[in-house]
Amino acid sequence: MWKLISLVPALCVTLSLSGCSRSDRPALYPVSGTVTYAGKPLPNATVLLLPEKGIVAVGRSDAEGHFSLKTQGMDGVVAGPAKVAVSAVENVKNVSIEEFEKLTDAERAKLTKSLIPARYGVHETSGITTSIDPKSKNELTIELTE
Repeated sequence: MWKLISLVPALCVTLSLSGCSRSDRPALYPVSGTVTYAGKPLPNATVLLLPEKGIVAVGRSDAEGHFSLKTQGMDGVVAGPAKVAVSAVENVKNVSIEEFEKLTDAERAKLTKSLIPARYGVHETSGITTSIDPKSKNELTIELTE
C-alpha cells in the first residue's frame, strides 16, 4: 500500500510533463478586467488568480490597468471560486532584466519598491475573491486602496 501511495506524486509529475491532450484539461473561461490603485489605473501590475480547484492564472496590466488572464499560457481560467493577488513594483536601481534574473530574492527585494500595500501581493491577505462563472463575461474590477 505504501509503495503505491509513494508512486502517486511521481505519476502526477509524469502525466503533467507528458502533455495531456486538450480533452484531459479542465475547461478555461475568458477572464479580463481592470485594476486600479487609489482610484487610478495601475499599470504593469501582475494579477494572479488562484482557483480553489485548478491552476493559477496570471496576467499583466497595461498602461490603463486592463488585463486578461492565462492559465499555463492558454487564455482563460478554471471556473469556480478563486482568491486574487496583485503585485506592482518598480525597479529603483535601473537594473536590466538580464541582471535582475541572476539575483537572489533578497537582492531583488533591495532593488525594487512596491507601488501598492504588500498585503495585496499574497492571496491569503489580499482580501480579494471572485468566482468564475462559465455563463458570464467574467469582467473583474479590482480596486486597491491604502
